[in-house]
Amino acid sequence: MNMSRGRAVGSAFSAKEKTVLDLLCSGDHPYRELAREQLRVASWGGYQLDECDCFLISVPKLPKAARIRHGGGPFSTLDVSRAGEGLGQLDLWVV
Repeated sequence: MNMSRGRAVGSAFSAKEKTVLDLLCSGDHPYRELAREQLRVASWGGYQLDECDCFLISVPKLPKAARIRHGGGPFSTLDVSRAGEGLGQLDLWVV
């Protein structure tokens, strides 16, 4: 099992990661149900880039009917703010 900054690839999501992923998969996208189903079997896939905390989501190979048909890019976006101040956005990307 590969390690990424001391964390094992394939490990469970942290409570904060799970909360964020639940929010990102709760929108109104037509494939949101498939995304939620994939999230139930997904695991933490490592950090994508060394300089940020962008992490990969590892999903076991799925039957064709359970795959999200998406051309790549953002699937869902959350605006993040605190006390009325915009702090940025979190994106869930489909590769």
